[in-house]
This record gives sequence, C-alpha cells and structure tokens, in this order.
Amino acid sequence: PRVLPARRPPGGAVREDRAARAEPAALSRVPDLAARDRALRRGVALALLASPGLASALEPVVVTATRVPVEALDYAGSATRLDAEEIASLGAAHSSELLNRAPGSFLQRGSGQEVLVAIRSPVLTGAGACGAFLVLEDGVPIRPVGFCNVNQLFEVNLEQATAVEVLRGPGIGVLGANAVHGVVNVLSVAPDAVPPLGVSLETGSDAWRRAALSGRVGDERTRAALAALYTHDGGFRADSGFDEWKANATLEHALDGANLRVQAAFTDLDQETAGFVVGRDAYRDPVQRRSNPNPEAFRDAQSARLQARYDAGDLHATAYARSSEMEFLQHFLLGQPLERNSQDSGGLMFAWQGARDALRWRAGVDLEAARGALLQDQAGPTTGGSPAANAIRPQGLQYDYTVDSRVVAPWALVEWSVAPDWTATAALRADWVRYDYDNRMIAGNTAANGTPCPFGGCLYSRPEDRRDEFADLAPRLGVSWRVADSHAAYASAARGFRPPEATELYRLQRQQRVADLD
Repeated sequence: PRVLPARRPPGGAVREDRAARAEPAALSRVPDLAARDRALRRGVALALLASPGLASALEPVVVTATRVPVEALDYAGSATRLDAEEIASLGAAHSSELLNRAPGSFLQRGSGQEVLVAIRSPVLTGAGACGAFLVLEDGVPIRPVGFCNVNQLFEVNLEQATAVEVLRGPGIGVLGANAVHGVVNVLSVAPDAVPPLGVSLETGSDAWRRAALSGRVGDERTRAALAALYTHDGGFRADSGFDEWKANATLEHALDGANLRVQAAFTDLDQETAGFVVGRDAYRDPVQRRSNPNPEAFRDAQSARLQARYDAGDLHATAYARSSEMEFLQHFLLGQPLERNSQDSGGLMFAWQGARDALRWRAGVDLEAARGALLQDQAGPTTGGSPAANAIRPQGLQYDYTVDSRVVAPWALVEWSVAPDWTATAALRADWVRYDYDNRMIAGNTAANGTPCPFGGCLYSRPEDRRDEFADLAPRLGVSWRVADSHAAYASAARGFRPPEATELYRLQRQQRVADLD
C-alpha cells in the first residue's frame, strides 16, 4: 500500500509503517496493552489513508490571501499552503526551515533570525530587497508601504501559525504594492486550531531553549485563543545568541447575521549578531568558524499589531493599527553607525462581493496612513579603511528624518464560469502612494555641523524636504480548468510593482541630491 507523504505522522514514520503492516500475531507480542492499542490505531489510520477510494475525501487546500477563501484548485496561480500539522511537526528554529518547503522558495539564513528571501527570484539584498515580497498576517500587510525590512519575517509567529500560504509570482490583482515576486500570508492562532491547553518545552545544543503555550476558551457565540512562545539560543558562534518573545491572541464573537474577529500580535527580539568570518576555507577551521569578528554587533526589534475584522454577509471590513521599531549596529559598514528606525501606521480595508448567474465579483478599497522615522549616528571616528574612505565618513549624526505616507488603493475582481469546469478571472488594482519627507538635520553631504569632507564630499547625503507621489496598476488575467476533482490546469498573466522604499529615496550617498526613481 502507498502512504500519502503529506499525511504521514511526524517522527518515527518508518517504525510506525512497519507496525501498521505487521500481522496481528506480531501486534499481540507488544507487552503493554496501551502500546498495543496505539499500534492498532496507527495501523487503521495508515490503512485508511492508503485506500485509493478515499483520496478524493481529503480536505481541500484553501487559500485566503485572495481576500476571500478559495480552493487552491480554483486559484489561477501557483500557491502552497503549509498547515498546522506540518508546522508543528517540523518545529522550525528559523523561517527558512519552514518556507523553503514551498516550491520556488529559497530563503538564506543570516546571523540569528536574519534572512534574505528569494521566491521565484534571485536572493535579493539592499534597501529595496524586502519591497519585492509582500508579507501578510491574516490578510493584512505587517508593515506599511515604503517601510519594509529585509528581515521582517522575524516579526510574525511562524512557529505557532494555523497555516502559512506562499503565493508565487507577481501580484494577484487584489494585492498591490510589493507583491512583485511572491506573497507570504501567515494565518495566526485560531480558536478551532489549538487545544484547550497546550504546553511544550524544548532543549538542544548551544543552550537552545524554547517554551510554548497555547489554549482556548469560550462557547459557540464567543471564543478566544492565545499562543505564546519564548526562544533562547546561545548561538554556535561566540556572542551570537538571541532571546525572542512572540504572542498572538484572537477573539471571535458571533453577532446576529455577522461575525467580529479581533486579533493582536506582539514580537520582541534581542539578538547578538555575528559578523562574517573571512579567509579562504575559514569555515573548515574548527576554531575560526565558531569565532565572531564583531562581538559588539546587535539587533533589538519590537513589533505590535492589532486588527479587527467585521463580516456581515457580502460586506467585509477590517481596521488595523501597527507599530514597530528597531535598533541595530551596522557592523558591516566602515565606522559602524547605529541605526534606529520606527514605523507607526493604521488603515482600513473594505470589500464587497456579489454574484449573478455565472458571474461572481469582489471589489474594495484599501486606505492607509503611516509615519516612519530613521536616525543614523556614528559614535566615533572611522577607522579600518583607506584614508579616503575614512575621511568621507565623519563621526556624529548622519541621517535624521521622518516620512509620512498615504495610500489609496481601489481594486476589483470578476470571475466568470464559462463552462461547468472552466473559470475565467480578471482583476485590477490601482495604487496611489504619497510620501511627505521631513529632513530634521542639515541638507547635503556634509558633516552634521556643516563641515565639508575631502575627496568630493561626505558619503552620506540628505535631500531637502520634499513630497513624492507614485501611482501604478496591478492587472491580472487568468483561466482555470478543473480536469478532475483533484487536478486543475491554469494559465495566467499578471503584473506586480512596488513603489520605492523610503530609504531608497531619502538616505542618499555622495553626489546624489534627488533619487529619480519610479
């Protein structure tokens, strides 16, 4: 008999398969009656899954990042859903261990919880790298437009998620800015996905410790759930450990003909960062590979999010508020300046849906307002480079600015059942983004006190106060064919885009005065 890989029990799968295939006489030799009963149940479960007649009875995979849950076979695109069972059985210590299970994903782990993402793309780096991927939590972006972070996946509780969806390829029509190469949607704790009370403890090498708590309470009308996690990692390299807290809470309340869902999320990361070990075959040296050339490096980051979703028939409305801040030493730069950044934002998302004959439609509008701030300061004079490189990196304040952003984005999607097994989809979203930049120190590429630098000016350049606006369209066309109950074929054409990130526009270098980006 064949066993479906996605449904094999985690851990000891080979041993359990052998027990399931054993003869009754072999099972009777199990001395413990409880163990014998467990072995019999395993045998029954595997036999049921192996039955070809029950293959179509498996629960269909559902994708929710499309704003309204749809079966994956009805989505004219490439999507993977990692469910709670797979997440729990994996016990990932880093986001790359989980998301790399999705085809087309290739996340590169950095020091601690840092990561570089690739989804049907190169492994992108730099200021705009994070803007090529849209990260959602329960359908809401975890950061405002223009203020992403390349390591932003440590701001979501992947370890205790109900499910994680990975959509590959450019935007899906109803999602706009930053859905260029792919979308990651993390479904947080749900009352029907956690036990009444669950506790787990882990320990491992290099002072690895993890404690997790989850539980639910309530009745048919009002239910609540909580999932919390604490992780301590001593790090296998010197001064490279981290402490991390994550918590998610959900409250669901059934109203007359409607439903209200309130969700809260919190994360806190205190990380000692390890720098690059350099030299030919340095990783082969048992002493050098465990060393840390930058014991002074660190990253402290906190995030908090709150959202409330109201569903009443064909109307869906979501209000949200977010706040995040981070402080880290840029040990990878000459002079090692300290960066502090923060983002506070809120928004509203409205959606309506309807159907008539063979047509189904959804339409809505997203509204968002945010304020981001960035400060970069260098404590001491620059050393370690050439005289010219040191001279253009003066000590003191280098950047200090705020950016207020506004986003208005209407969208619409139409599905047409052309034939019983054929569906055509058309979607269009228009995004308008405005940035109001306020430089809180002297403009130009001088030192903080206005002193010019030799060799053509200081490295860091600050533009004058300005306003920038961007507008773009994300269209999508698709057609899908249900070949059978468990198979589908599709074709799609889509366009994704991202507006420039604030750091690309206002944290300039050398001779730049204005970043002419579209």
